[in-house]
Amino acid sequence: MTHSLVNSHQKCSVMVNDGSGVLIQPMTPAYAYVLTAKHCIQKIGEDINNLQEKEAISITCFEETNLEVLEIVFDRNIDIAILIVKPQLELNLSVNNKSLKVNDLVRLSGYPQDRRGFDQKYSSFIFKFQEQRNKEVIFLPDAAVSQSNIVGFSGGGLFTINEYNEETLLCAVETKMDGDTSLEFHGQISAVSISSYSKLIEENTYLNEPLAPLLPLHLSSFEHLLDLIFDVVRSWIDDRRLDLVKACLREVASTNVIEVNITPFEILSKFKNLLKVYNRPDDELTSKGMWSSFLELLVVSILIDKPIEVNLAYIDNMLKSRRLTYIGETGGWMEYLNEILQSDLDALNKNAIIIASTLASPRKTSLSSEELKKVWASRDISKPLTETRSIIRVNKQISEIHSVVDLSALHADCIECKETEYVGCTDVSDYQRSVLESKLAQEYGIFLDIKEVVDEN
Repeated sequence: MTHSLVNSHQKCSVMVNDGSGVLIQPMTPAYAYVLTAKHCIQKIGEDINNLQEKEAISITCFEETNLEVLEIVFDRNIDIAILIVKPQLELNLSVNNKSLKVNDLVRLSGYPQDRRGFDQKYSSFIFKFQEQRNKEVIFLPDAAVSQSNIVGFSGGGLFTINEYNEETLLCAVETKMDGDTSLEFHGQISAVSISSYSKLIEENTYLNEPLAPLLPLHLSSFEHLLDLIFDVVRSWIDDRRLDLVKACLREVASTNVIEVNITPFEILSKFKNLLKVYNRPDDELTSKGMWSSFLELLVVSILIDKPIEVNLAYIDNMLKSRRLTYIGETGGWMEYLNEILQSDLDALNKNAIIIASTLASPRKTSLSSEELKKVWASRDISKPLTETRSIIRVNKQISEIHSVVDLSALHADCIECKETEYVGCTDVSDYQRSVLESKLAQEYGIFLDIKEVVDEN
């Protein structure tokens, strides 16, 4: 496991009294949550639903800072609680609601009691999913773990391990050691899945408003993604001119998207079927990479189309003409051709363009429909597509689209490699935004202009 991923677990792990908790920023800039076990905040010797006062609860972060509890939300029947604290906008933790499979590996993170006296109080262990028992999920340790190693982990997070990227996904919260530890301790732990916390959130309010869902903060506004878009890799000889191009593109995003308050959450709620890639995990649909790519495509489309108004109707039409397919892995998009072409493409307009975005370095910028047919024909399609109907359907979809464009390669072709062509419209002392916008529209339009369908009859 990489150093940055371990740090990510540690950063969102906190001590809650003698137990642990998970600090997470939901889809609001107003406050954050600490997810924990309810018994970590109960009064000693009292009923489990008789909790401590807010002021008596101690929350200590990994860097030894303390958090004040603003409100307590808890479930009367399940050993779960949510402590509302001040916002932690720098956190970037997402949840995984997908059901685990037997032997799926997770990382348990928290603060066991046997380490509380040391400088490094934080600890973590690898566990594997065993079974679901009603509302509890049971995990077995991947290596030898003693009882003393686990005491104090109640409320600690269980995080899925993603072999493809370093994104940390919270899937459950530990609540107890499983079984009768006075007779035998075999290392099993019991946890509550993140879906139970989501349900608790749906059923409660704070300051007379519904609680914010356990979704990333960037889904609440494109503003949180503004600094991530058009981060071209290759420098120009005169970087001031390149900075001007980036600033222009981000200004288009700010004026036409952020200021009119269209949010990623709205778009995802309305157009999930136009964004979902076949057989890909749902967490990709909420990732920063996905929505940074979407915002880049939206900005370029605005420059090319010059719409009178940027609203959900315009985005609907854009996605039917320029379909974004995001794969949050390091391979090139052709490695995921089966997934892309088996997605729901029925709503696409004739001659639509598929814009592919992955974590890979830029490849060939554009592949025409005819080139795509050759690539598809050269693949062994008998395994992924056993039904003749599916093969016919994919062939039909290929014939109706215009091309597939690699988003990273597109930026390289339209900006990075074109320094001399932008000289006339990137003069810092005589800058005219409209001229630069027209040039950008011209360059991107070569690949993304939608060709009108000619009626051959």
